[in-house]
Amino acid sequence: MTVVTRRNCASPADSQNSPEDETGQSSSDGSDRLILTKNCSEEVDVSFWIKSFVILFISAVYACTVRNTCNYKAVTNEEKHVRFSSDNARIHLQKITSLGPRPAGSSANELLAADYLRRELQNIALSAGLLGPTVTFDEQVASYSSFQAGFHVSAYNNLRNFLLRIDSSTPHENSTKRAFLINCHYDSAVESPGASDDFVSCAIMLDIIRIFAFGPNDLTNDLIFLFNGAEESILPSSHAFITQHPWAKEIVAFLNLEGAGSGGRLTMFQSGPGSGAELLVKTYSGSFAQPYGNVFAEELFQSGLIPSDTDFRIFRDFGLIPGLDMAYTSDGYCYHTKYDTESRISEACLQSTGDDILSFLRRIAYDEDLASIEKLKVSEAPSSDIKVRNLYLSSDEI
Repeated sequence: MTVVTRRNCASPADSQNSPEDETGQSSSDGSDRLILTKNCSEEVDVSFWIKSFVILFISAVYACTVRNTCNYKAVTNEEKHVRFSSDNARIHLQKITSLGPRPAGSSANELLAADYLRRELQNIALSAGLLGPTVTFDEQVASYSSFQAGFHVSAYNNLRNFLLRIDSSTPHENSTKRAFLINCHYDSAVESPGASDDFVSCAIMLDIIRIFAFGPNDLTNDLIFLFNGAEESILPSSHAFITQHPWAKEIVAFLNLEGAGSGGRLTMFQSGPGSGAELLVKTYSGSFAQPYGNVFAEELFQSGLIPSDTDFRIFRDFGLIPGLDMAYTSDGYCYHTKYDTESRISEACLQSTGDDILSFLRRIAYDEDLASIEKLKVSEAPSSDIKVRNLYLSSDEI
């Protein structure tokens, strides 16, 4: 062990008795020391820094490993009617990702994926029990509009969204309903089959809808599930919903499900803003078996340094509602590539994610405090300044 020792200057007499001079290479006890006899008497152990680095490195590796390790309990046949089933979600995921890339405007997205979602959601709505909650299916075809977000200006027409609403049984004051929104997008990047980004979220939502639709009719709050058909082309479908659909004005908060990697555990990387954030984060931490959030990621993402965005921005800035933004972040090199495949999503992570989201939505559905969340003021939305504003141009003005 090499030790660097600094001590006060010795007297001449002491120096004569020293086994070496003041730059000597050994000490009286024979250990390997470098003696500096110029100023102070503190001793610094070089091995301390080595040990600290090793501990820090191991801790970082451990944290990354634990974050991406999904713990789950297998679903028995007796539990399938009340628990999320990864087997059911996997079937949805395999069928849609087998279509290949689904960019907005492609036949894979506008015809094949759309037909699949329409059929699945209609079947659930038609099959819901008479004693269960009221289940309403809706297909939105957006009319022309445009908006600006940052440096981007998006114009759109005829975008397609699929929605399924599960009504509560609780009377609302002044006949005003309060609903919670859950959002995914079924389109993909041009070169990607879009498993984690983002159809796995849609597959999870489909099976969770099954559980609520055939469950008891005793919800306190309405749940609205949105399957939007164009997110990758700079967020137009979420804008079409939040600015044009009649259900939008009844939404008080939302959960946005995204993908920025391929599989692994969900990371919460944006939340809020406003007073509703505390309720949402508290519900999240109390319902997810393995909650994981990153404040630094939120600050970095909202700073504008990352050239990317999610539907979270649209709901927050144009709907003026608070929410949570969650994404898969493992294996980020697969993001928007042909490697974002269904096979990369493990059984453990698919099951645990579905269990967690179902647990979260059950708490939200019965939370009486949800109705107390108020719409955001314009000053509370971080990006709701001149950089982000509705244009609402008519087609004649383009």
